[in-house]
Parts: sequence; structure tokens; C-alpha cells
Amino acid sequence: MFVVRFAPSPSGHLHIGSIRTVLYNWLFARQKEGKFILRIEDTDENEINPKAEENIKSTLTWLGLGWDEFYKQSERYKQGIYIPYIKRLLSLGWAYPCFCSQEQLRQERVEMLENREPPKYKGTCRSLSPCERQKKIDENNSYILRFKVPNEGSTSFEDFLPRKGKFEFPNKNIGDFVITRPRSEGEQVPTFLLASTIDDYEMGITHVIRGDEHITNTPRQIMIQNSLGFNVPIYAHLPIVLGTDGSKLSKRTGALSILEYRRQGYLPEAILNYVLLLGWAPEDRSEILTIAKMLKQFSLEGVSTSKGSFNKKQLTSINSKHIENLQDEELARKIQEYLKINKLRFDQTSNFDYTKIASICKSRTRVLSDLDFLFQTNLTYQQEIVGNLKSLSSNILETLLYFINDLSDFSSSKIEEAIWQAKKEFDISRADMGLLIRLAITGSKVSPDLFAIMSLLGKENVIKRINSFLLIQEQKT
Repeated sequence: MFVVRFAPSPSGHLHIGSIRTVLYNWLFARQKEGKFILRIEDTDENEINPKAEENIKSTLTWLGLGWDEFYKQSERYKQGIYIPYIKRLLSLGWAYPCFCSQEQLRQERVEMLENREPPKYKGTCRSLSPCERQKKIDENNSYILRFKVPNEGSTSFEDFLPRKGKFEFPNKNIGDFVITRPRSEGEQVPTFLLASTIDDYEMGITHVIRGDEHITNTPRQIMIQNSLGFNVPIYAHLPIVLGTDGSKLSKRTGALSILEYRRQGYLPEAILNYVLLLGWAPEDRSEILTIAKMLKQFSLEGVSTSKGSFNKKQLTSINSKHIENLQDEELARKIQEYLKINKLRFDQTSNFDYTKIASICKSRTRVLSDLDFLFQTNLTYQQEIVGNLKSLSSNILETLLYFINDLSDFSSSKIEEAIWQAKKEFDISRADMGLLIRLAITGSKVSPDLFAIMSLLGKENVIKRINSFLLIQEQKT
């Protein structure tokens, strides 16, 4: 059976790059009728964010990327799962205690960098005799455990992505790396390198699909696997996702929490569609893909080795197409979910037809937040537009109120007739007239069909919005 895993550290939120890794693992497992494991790697107490685990689970659930098994390394540590392997490494001579201070290690690193040497541990404690080591332990000297890297030879692996090929690392450049750190009462806690290697073995992981940033971890983990007699899984390293400016992905360049994109009104299927294309493309070059199409067409072997760059405009474009492709009833349900998440309330909550909103608005909606104007009591107006129309706006809108008050039938066709009747009273183009009313009603110069929106809002709300706009105009005079 093919078994893959997504193993995040609970230190923060999941962003676009993280979700691409999850999606590629999930698709691979589902295509192979295999198993997708979610494993929280939380043995490093300094990196734990108490809310991160729930954030990770909530994000994957919202995206529809369910897992088959769930594990936490901290719970496995409490069960004593790692201890036998640590003892085995010590007894086989593959691990030894290191008593070097942080200051000593820092100084060694500085000297190596100054000499243009690859920074690595010099092996100070590697040559200590068993008696010397025991003496230091008996004297309560704090220590870590290091893996004893062979002095000769190299460690290599063939990446699963065909275009990446073979990686080979001379052992002499790696240095003895840390596999445990001390915790209270003399306990040794496995580091990421050791714990994840043991977990991959015990969970039967066949393919490790992760980002390029882990390439240098791979030879270290292979060394541990070989020393313990484990099978070596197949490794696939995905190119990193860059920010909009070509730099490392950050909050400024697109690395927002996926749940923040949810709050902004992006659909889960659109996010998955977008991240899928950050490194892979279908043979027919189609841009809009459902999960069913992804499962049918995706090929891990076809993933590019080139770095992808986050482009919010493309994400938004894909989102708008997914919105437009939804059935009205499904979009109505998503709108209500969006409102619940953002705690927005419509002015007239009773008798509101969300399916009608979906029908009227979906062709002009990029993200669900484009519909906020429908549900907000106090609109924010684009003042630069207000200024351009200020000289005539009050008289025009007051006249329009007169015509609107007279309407007994508040259908879009009757509203349109009333607006163009009011226009005859002023020297203003249809475009400027529509822009002024749209601004007063929606707070923006862009919106779905104006007359349909006014009918949807209802006569009372339209009058209230126009009066609020007039009051703001009056206050700024």
C-alpha cells in the first residue's frame, strides 16, 4: 500500500505553499487507493503555538482534504515509542553524548564561516572514551545526543521527480548532527530528524513528498534509516513557492493563513485549483479543475522543478470562475457560510432570498467579500468618486427619492424606469447617473446589476442608504 503523510510543526498557520504540499500528498494517496496520514510534529516545545493544531485541522477540513490517520509526536513520546530506538543507536555506536556548550558551538561555527568552510560540528566529543563520557554524565553535565556520521563515503538518493535526478552528499561535509535534546529530569527528547524518521518507519510511509527546503535533511534521515535497518522511503522534493516579488513567501507577499483567505471570500475548490497549478499543469492546459478532474489528471512525476510564484490576481480570477460555475443553490449556501464566519448581518434578515442573490450576483463576483455591501448597515464610500460628482449629487439623489417613494412595484424594471425619468431633470449622462446611484447604494463604483440589486435590497433599505449618503455629503460640505 502507498502511504504518505503531511507532518507540520504546530508553530503557525498553513499558507499557500503548505497547502500545495498537502494537496499533492492527498491526491497521490487517493489516486493509488493508499493512505494519507496527518502527523503533528510537536516535540520542540519552543515552536508550539497552542492554537496551531486546531488551525491545521480546521484548514484541511474546510478544504476537504481529510486524513485517514492522525498522530501527535508528543503523545508518541509520552508512550516511550522513541526510547528503544535511541538505546539501539547508542548500543550500536551510531550515537554518542555531546557536552559542548552553546557558546563553544557558536564560536566553532563562526570560525568555519570565516575560513569559508561548510559549518558543521567538529566532533569534539566524538572521541571521548566511554569512561570520560560516563564521568561527565555522573557530574550532571548537560548533554545532547549526536549521530556519528561516517567519515568516508557519501549518502545519495534518487528524487522521485524525474527532472531532479540524483542527489549525492559527501559525508565529510555533513558533520555529526543532533538527534536528541535534554528535557527536565535527564530525559532526552528526539529532534525532528530522529522522531520523523522513526515515525515514517513505524507508520509504513512509502513516499515522503515535501518541499525543497528539506533536501539537506534527507541524507541525514537516510543515515538513521540505514543504521537502524529501516527501509528507505521514496523522496520527492517540491520546488518552493515564492512571493509575488520573487522573494521568500511572507505575509506581505501572499503567505496569509488559508483561513484568512476563507474570511476574504475565497472558495476551497478555487484555492485547491490554484495551488495545484503552482508547479504542475494538465496536458490540455485547462485552468479550471474540479477535485474529480484533479484526481484523474494529476501526476506527481509531472511536477515541475521550477519555483512557482504566488499571484493573487490569478487566484482571484480562478475563484471568480468557480463562483460562476456553481449552481445558485450551492452558491447561496456558501454565501450564508461566509456571512456566519464573518458575523455579517443583512439589514433585513427576514424573507431574504440567498438563491436570488446568487443568481443576480455570481457573474460579477470575484470573491464573496464583493457582496459585503449587501449585508453591511454602514457603507464605506470611495471619496475620490464622491468628490467628482459632488456638485450635482445631492439634488439628483433627492429627486430620485421622490420618484422612488412613488413606486408601489419595486421590481428592477420599474426602478430602471424611475431612475431614467429622474435623469431627465438634470444635465447628466446615463453613465454618471448610474455611477452616482451605484455609489450611494453599494459604496463602490462596481457592482452586479444595479436595478436588480436595488430591488433585492428593497425600497426601505434603498431609501435609507440614499439618505445616509446624502447625510455624509452634507457633513463634508
